[in-house]
Parts: sequence; structure tokens; C-alpha cells
Amino acid sequence: AAGSGAAAEGVLSVVRSEGAAALFAGVVPRVARVAPANAIMISTYELGKRTLAPLRELAQSRAEECADDWHCPICTVNGR
Repeated sequence: AAGSGAAAEGVLSVVRSEGAAALFAGVVPRVARVAPANAIMISTYELGKRTLAPLRELAQSRAEECADDWHCPICTVNGR
């Protein structure tokens, strides 16, 4: 890919001038800032998934029961 050598040259330049530790400068504050937000996001996703799963199962079972009834709103929403 075009320019892929430029990134490697930049990394080597930093390592030569400031040492390998410079590549990780600021990682602790960054992780401390990002980790709580990601934990909240993942927890919210899992809670929502667990909360909505019974509704999905109900909708699927009702759609199977009335697959031939085109008036069913669940079938209409699901494109059946």
C-alpha cells in the first residue's frame, strides 16, 4: 500500500530519538479514560440484549403461528 513505509519510518525515528518507551507515552491515562466508557457501553448492550430477547422470541413464535395471515402486524413488520 502507498505510504506504508512512512509509518514504519516514523516509528523507527521515535525509537531512535526517544527510545521504545516513548511509543507508550500516555497509555495509562488514555486507558484510564476510555476503560470506564467501554465498560458502560458493553454492559448496556448486554443488558439490552438480555431484556429484549424474550420479546424477540415472542415475536418469532407469533410470526410462525400466523405465517399465512397477511393481516398480522408482526408478519407485516418482518416482511412476511
